[in-house]
Amino acid sequence: MPGIAGIVYRSPMQGNHLVDPMLDTLAHRCHNGNREVKKFHNMQIGICGGSFTRYKSTLVAIDGTLFSKKKLCVELEAKGYNTENKTDQELILYAYETWSNLFLEHIDGDFAIVLLDEEKAILIIARDRIGKKPLYWAHTQNYFVFASELKAILASGIVPRTPASDAIASYLYFGYIPQDMTPIEGVNKLLPAYYIQFQHNHTKTIHSYWSYSSHFKHLIHHDRQTILNHVDTLLKEAIAERIPNERPLGCCVSGGIGSAAAAFFLEKFVPPEQLQAYTVFFRKEDQQTHQAVDEIAKNLHLKDHQDDITPQNYLNDLVTIAWYLDEPIADPNAIAIWKLAELAKHASTLFLGLGSDELLAGQQRYRIESEETSYLDSLLQSSKPMIHKVLLPLIHLFSRRGTYTLLQQVRKNPWQLEYINKNALFNMKQLQAAAPRLAHLFDPHVFIHKFHNLPRTHSTVSAYMYLDVKTRLVDSSMQQYERLMSAHNLTWHAPFLATPMVEYLATLPAPDQLKEQDAFSIIKELLKETFPPSVINRSHRSHTDLIKQWSEFSGLSQIFQRLTKGTLVETGIISERWLKQQLATVETRKRAFAQLWGLLQLEIWFLLFVNNPVQPQPPQISLEDII
Repeated sequence: MPGIAGIVYRSPMQGNHLVDPMLDTLAHRCHNGNREVKKFHNMQIGICGGSFTRYKSTLVAIDGTLFSKKKLCVELEAKGYNTENKTDQELILYAYETWSNLFLEHIDGDFAIVLLDEEKAILIIARDRIGKKPLYWAHTQNYFVFASELKAILASGIVPRTPASDAIASYLYFGYIPQDMTPIEGVNKLLPAYYIQFQHNHTKTIHSYWSYSSHFKHLIHHDRQTILNHVDTLLKEAIAERIPNERPLGCCVSGGIGSAAAAFFLEKFVPPEQLQAYTVFFRKEDQQTHQAVDEIAKNLHLKDHQDDITPQNYLNDLVTIAWYLDEPIADPNAIAIWKLAELAKHASTLFLGLGSDELLAGQQRYRIESEETSYLDSLLQSSKPMIHKVLLPLIHLFSRRGTYTLLQQVRKNPWQLEYINKNALFNMKQLQAAAPRLAHLFDPHVFIHKFHNLPRTHSTVSAYMYLDVKTRLVDSSMQQYERLMSAHNLTWHAPFLATPMVEYLATLPAPDQLKEQDAFSIIKELLKETFPPSVINRSHRSHTDLIKQWSEFSGLSQIFQRLTKGTLVETGIISERWLKQQLATVETRKRAFAQLWGLLQLEIWFLLFVNNPVQPQPPQISLEDII
């Protein structure tokens, strides 16, 4: 899990050591102590925890791993290359020499890549298809700067520590910052499956090399058994190519179907004595979860290492967690991920069921009751081909404005809009009340238009899952796991997020409305001979409600009260009047708990990354002292 950083200066005369403080903030990704910096004309690139590989006039470094290498090697050997015993970086260099900047279409894996072609004076930075590995960038008048983490860009001093108001508004709505936005003005996330090509003359182009939505265009109608067989094969292949030589291996067993499936398929390749299970509970979590975990470990003959999160310790590492996360994230589950990483840090690699919810409809939020859309919305969604071919050209003859209005309505997806509104941290009405100065900076209608190309909009469930894969999964869940596992030098894999699996599941038809028994139906059938109904049919539980019950006697409510004198109120981001109303009574605090928790994470982020210079290591300070 190396850290990558780099700068392109406007002129070679500007060259200095700005990359060094960037790499200092990435030292937690550099557990082997290696650090290497390369300079070429006005370009300076560095890596810690890894090294550069050269082939002819091209250098490459990678944070991550390539998969599906057999196919790549066959293609390269057909071009005359000897691929035997070659490293991932050597294969990337061969692919680049063969296909130039199209090489990314031929490789697959979890990666952030930086490639420098000295002969052409071209720099390429790229992010993997699903978005496991992070990559940030900023382009100012005098610099192009990029890094594995946001804090590294801030440490360079090139970009001011100015919060991005539109991104903060988006955070308040979603509870995380979606897509290419970041909380710092002028800094962007490189989107998954995108790369930037930067010329030495300070010009850049941004390209996509893979599209998740394109796979929805190829709807297939396999019979049930064919689907089961194919998913079974894809999971086995995904796990087999991710198993390292080092032992022991670990698997997270949370009691859910996704983690049970990952452990089930992993156990087919690794003897139980070389495989450890790891589970983190919240104290007084429902007994069904404990029973499910015990059943999974028992049926797979695994030793389960367990740890408890209690009302006394759940706030202990919150500041440290926020520093590693790099961006504010309002999900209380980050505490469990941190504890899981601590518990499993002696394993060489940890396997997770992450992604199974979003790809196989395993979340209760996909079963929300759809409110009746207007007759016009229903008509527009069901008649898109006729509207585009007949109605729009006809209206255009009489009114261009009418054409524009109708086109806006056709492009709108009422189901996706309903979905994000129901799952918002602050819905638009609440956002207006809590953050009136920022509310106008986020419009859910405009945001949804980014995803209007989803072909199968007739299926509400596929629309929900597609949206989550493009936003919540990558910008919240995966970011938490990547940052907090890296902090403990722990490699992790999520076989459900293997590209062949993601592509195949996108082609399967999804129902309009999801029933309780339909959730995870494919995986349930694959596991039903191994696990009892208490595991197979267990409903997913959220930790938020449990933590809510702790807040009154754990000191958290007193911490919430301090927000009225904090940065968010002082800068006018949050209305003091609104905040005091939510804090007035025990009942109002419980009702607004998720929002208060989200504001606490944002306040901590401001204190760490805006109000003070970025530190190369997490500050040794308690939550009570920092607030």
